[in-house]
Amino acid sequence: MISKRVLSAPRIKVGSSQPPTPHRCCHKPLGWEREATSIGRHKLFVWQPIYGNLRLNSAPSVTLEQLMNSPPVPGQIIYKETLPARAYWHKRLNKGLILRIVDLEGCQAVDTLIYDAADPAIRYNAANTMKLAKNIYLSKGCVLYDDLARPLMTLTEDTVGRHDTLAGNCSREINMVRYGATASLSCRDNFIKALGELGMGPRDIPANINFFMNVPVSADGQVTIAEGISNPGDYVDLRCERDVIVVISNCPQEHNPCSGGKPTPIQLTIWRPH
Repeated sequence: MISKRVLSAPRIKVGSSQPPTPHRCCHKPLGWEREATSIGRHKLFVWQPIYGNLRLNSAPSVTLEQLMNSPPVPGQIIYKETLPARAYWHKRLNKGLILRIVDLEGCQAVDTLIYDAADPAIRYNAANTMKLAKNIYLSKGCVLYDDLARPLMTLTEDTVGRHDTLAGNCSREINMVRYGATASLSCRDNFIKALGELGMGPRDIPANINFFMNVPVSADGQVTIAEGISNPGDYVDLRCERDVIVVISNCPQEHNPCSGGKPTPIQLTIWRPH
């Protein structure tokens, strides 16, 4: 069965007489041109963006299923799941395993907590991580440290180049203060539910990591939650430096750009290197 959901640089429609709305992470094109393409016995009509005299032929359309199956991991996959928008997830991972988090549609913040599996009272420490990395952003090669300045996980691969350590998780309470409105679900709600299943509670929520979230800091220290910079299919690989528990909230925020205004699914893969 051919998927009718096709992704490229902008969000496009297939078989439509009207041009699409641009992908939330992309610049608005000046115009559109419809082209016919064939996949096996199927003929599809695809809208291509035009930026002045430039057409994005270099950004081929791919199905969501293709994104979910690439790039291949250099090892044995032992677990794979597509986590729906707004959902939470937790799992114990043994030392040496690698967790891949894939932003399937781009611009989707993934709030993440990490705990020592042997003693969950010891957990990811944002301040220690930033001090030892000498940087407020996480990228390839960064080590994620705990309260005792010991490694929990390492970013071994990263196709985005910058992830947030400052903005923390959304909550219904902070949404009301900042925006005067809130959805029925937040990352704090997700964390509380996930931690409750692990025998922990709200007091066990430290400052978290926000993968794929763009939080620029100006020269005068001003912090902004800005439009995302991740594209469909971008990913990070996290290697376990010891046995850990990872807790994820696929951010349900709709009041700022951290999830593009419309939360989307992510893919989680656990694999063992060859």
